[in-house]
Amino acid sequence: GKFESMKVLLINPPVDKMIRTILPAGVEKNRGYSPPLGLLYIAAMLRQKGLADVAVLDAQAEELDSRRLRRRILDWTPTIVGISALTFTLLDALDCASAVKELFPHVPVVLGGPHATLYAVSSLRHHSQIDFVLKGEAELSFCLLIQALGGRGSLESIPGLVRRQQEHILEQKTPGGAPSLDPLPFPARDLLDLDRYRSVLSGARRVTTMITGRGCPCRCTFCYRAPYERHYRPRSAANVVAEMAACREMGIEEVFFYDDTFNLQRNRVVDICSELIQQELSVGWDARCRVDLLDADLLAMMKRAGCRRLHLGVESGSSRQLELCRKGIRLNHAREAFDLARRADIDTLAYFMLGFPDETEEEILETNSNR
Repeated sequence: GKFESMKVLLINPPVDKMIRTILPAGVEKNRGYSPPLGLLYIAAMLRQKGLADVAVLDAQAEELDSRRLRRRILDWTPTIVGISALTFTLLDALDCASAVKELFPHVPVVLGGPHATLYAVSSLRHHSQIDFVLKGEAELSFCLLIQALGGRGSLESIPGLVRRQQEHILEQKTPGGAPSLDPLPFPARDLLDLDRYRSVLSGARRVTTMITGRGCPCRCTFCYRAPYERHYRPRSAANVVAEMAACREMGIEEVFFYDDTFNLQRNRVVDICSELIQQELSVGWDARCRVDLLDADLLAMMKRAGCRRLHLGVESGSSRQLELCRKGIRLNHAREAFDLARRADIDTLAYFMLGFPDETEEEILETNSNR
C-alpha cells in the first residue's frame, strides 16, 4: 500500500550561504567533513523498523551546487524530506526546502537540528516551505511522523512535533529522546561515500564522528542545550566499542567522539579504554573533555587505548569570565590538564571564546597572555 512505498530523503544542506568564520582559508578548506550523524541515526531507525526506503544526501561532503542538488532530489523522487539545520546553515536549509517544493509541491518537508529545536515556531511561521519541525532527538519522533502521514497513528501524539493548524502553530512537548541509547541502531554510515570524510587533523585517514553519550548535566551559561537535555545518558562501554569495531570493518581508522563532554564518568572512560586495549582495535580517537576531570593515570590509559588528541574547553583566560560562565573550572585546572596531556604524549586543542557579554578588552588580552 501507500505505506510500503514511502521514500525518505534526508538532506544535510550545502554551505553556500553559510556565515563564514574567521578561520584562515587554508584551515577552512582542509577542515574536512563530518558525517551528518543525526540524519544517519534517523535513517538507521527507519530501516530497522522497515518503515521506508531511505537515502541521505550530504550536500556538504559531496560539494553539490544548487543545480546538482536539485538533480539529486529529482532522481530520488521522495515522498517526504527531512532537512537538518544549524543557525549558520539555515539559509541553505531553506533554499533546499524551496527546491523540494518546486520539484514536488506536495511532498512534506520536515526541519530538524539545533536551529529548529531552538526556533521551532518562528521556523514555521516565517517559512511556508517548511511543513513540520521536529525538536530535539528525532529518531523516534521521525518514525512516528512517517507512520502518521502513512495513515497509521495521529500527529497529536508525536513528541516534539511543531505543526500548523489553520492559522495557528501547535507546539507539542519535546521528548527527552531515547531513554536508553544502547538499543538504538548504529548510524547508517553505509549510506554515505566514506572516502569523503577525512579531516585536516587525521591526515589522509578515513575519519568518522560518534556520540557515546547524550545530554550534559553541566550548567554553563553559554550552552544552547535546553534544561530537558541535562539528563546525561551514557552508552555502555561494550556498545561504544562495538560501534568502533563496526567502523573499523568499514575501513574507518579514526573516530572523533562528538559528545558534549566525553569524560563525565571516569569509570566509563576506563571501561571503554580497557575494552579497546583488550580487543586490540587499531582505531585512533579524539574526544572533547573537561579539564578538571583528567588525571595522569587516566590519560596514560587513554593513550594506550588509541587516544590521539583531546579537545579541551578552556573558554577564557580571565578568572572573572570563567566564574561568570559557571562552568566550574579554574585557570589552574586548564594549565594542569595541558601539562598532563603533554606528558602522556596526547595532542591538545583548546577551545576559547571571545566576546562574552560585558567582557572587557583587558580580559580578552588576558586570554591571549595566559596561554
